[in-house]
Amino acid sequence: MLLESVWAQAVELRRLLGRLCDPAAERVAAELGLNGPGWALLRRAYLAVPQPVSASRLSALNPGVNPWIYEAGLQHLAALGLLAGVEDGAYVVTPAGQSAATSILYALDTRLRELAPLAPEPLERLAELLAALVSASLLAPEPPRKTLLRLSHAPSAAGPLEASVRLDQALSDLAAYHEDAHLAAWQPHMVSGQAWDALSALWRGTPGTLDGVYARLARRGWPRDAVARALQELVRRDWVAGPEPHTLTPQGRAVRERAEAQTNTYFFAPWSVLDARAIKELGTLAELIQMKLLAAEAQV
Repeated sequence: MLLESVWAQAVELRRLLGRLCDPAAERVAAELGLNGPGWALLRRAYLAVPQPVSASRLSALNPGVNPWIYEAGLQHLAALGLLAGVEDGAYVVTPAGQSAATSILYALDTRLRELAPLAPEPLERLAELLAALVSASLLAPEPPRKTLLRLSHAPSAAGPLEASVRLDQALSDLAAYHEDAHLAAWQPHMVSGQAWDALSALWRGTPGTLDGVYARLARRGWPRDAVARALQELVRRDWVAGPEPHTLTPQGRAVRERAEAQTNTYFFAPWSVLDARAIKELGTLAELIQMKLLAAEAQV
């Protein structure tokens, strides 16, 4: 429970940093004609350099998202001149795209640096502890594969940075590895991404109607009939009982809970690099910095 509690504290800190810093990046992105999803997709393409990106490759990294969402976004970025199409539906970042991504990331880093004076010593120590977990995760045996972790970690090779920037990077890296761990936990079941997301939605208490699950998964970009098929896939597996209102069967609940436990097993294994005292210190520092950031936010 200690590890889960400390990680939950770190997740909340990451969300707070995003709330404080993302608007600075979004303002620059808006000047370039990009909304939030457009900027996120450009950043993903930028992190993949020199490798091209495509809807199919992005969907493999996040199988719960409709590939057409990625394809439409990539086409939009290409229309803006930030990406260029190459073979097999893939895209590469253009010089204009690299310039745009660099400008947006600079705005984000500048805002993070402005937070550094709030708690310089705790920030430095927390960044150090989190960096140790990232390093251990990169060296951990597979599974899980570290595809998302390595993509996230790419910018951190740039050299020495302020503690607040390193803190944000480490939190992003660990969140990416947590997703790697979750993919490794559920994909052996050979179920579609939208069906797994529907199972997770029901497991988290979403009302068991098609409308309820569809609303929960709307940001994933699947049409209503695809969500209906996902629910029927779960019914055929005897993970969900139907007709509406759908409920988890004992087997379905057990499958989802085993995947959650396996996710934690994979994700927390590298945390053995820190002893119990350091883990508790990590949680205490995350809470302290969160309180200072909340206080600073309230004064704005």
